[in-house]
Amino acid sequence: MGQGMVLGVQTLKIEALGGIIAGLLAAKITDRFYRLQLPLAFAFFSGKKSVAILAIAFAIPVGLIIPFIWDLFTAGMRAVSTIMMAPDIGAGIYMTLNRLLIPFGLHHVLSSTVRFTAAGGTYLIDGQTYVGILPAMNKILFELGPSHPAWQEYMPTLTSYLASSQMLTTLFRVPAIGLAMYHMAYFKNKKFAKG
Repeated sequence: MGQGMVLGVQTLKIEALGGIIAGLLAAKITDRFYRLQLPLAFAFFSGKKSVAILAIAFAIPVGLIIPFIWDLFTAGMRAVSTIMMAPDIGAGIYMTLNRLLIPFGLHHVLSSTVRFTAAGGTYLIDGQTYVGILPAMNKILFELGPSHPAWQEYMPTLTSYLASSQMLTTLFRVPAIGLAMYHMAYFKNKKFAKG
């Protein structure tokens, strides 16, 4: 969960969060060491050149610590899954958490957790247990069809967790950005901004 292959090595896919961590680490190292003066034998690596070398050295322990923090993060998401799967309010809570995690690139971890693990519930369909929302929905949608009793029983719940409110936010996002740009343009540029 939240893992992938990079250059043939199985690793965590923290994507945007990894970029944020790397950027903060690089900024801190640059602020601290960009004026570093080394002995004459190593003078070539002094100053700004030392920042890249030190960034690699500092990134190694950070990379070793992140999986432990990541494990706590995913365990916490599983713990709150009982709240996210609550009838009536669960889908709204899930959607809100999903939106809050987008700036950090962690929304895919939440989605994967709900879609493929017990955090998304277990569903008994025709004597077979399906773990997570997506396997259960695929079974009902592509194999059983609307005439099966599982359709009425599970589909309203399952579909509310897939792209919840995504169409509304996506549909109006670009026009809203354009409207904001038009309103913020100087009066003399309004005609140009309208286009």
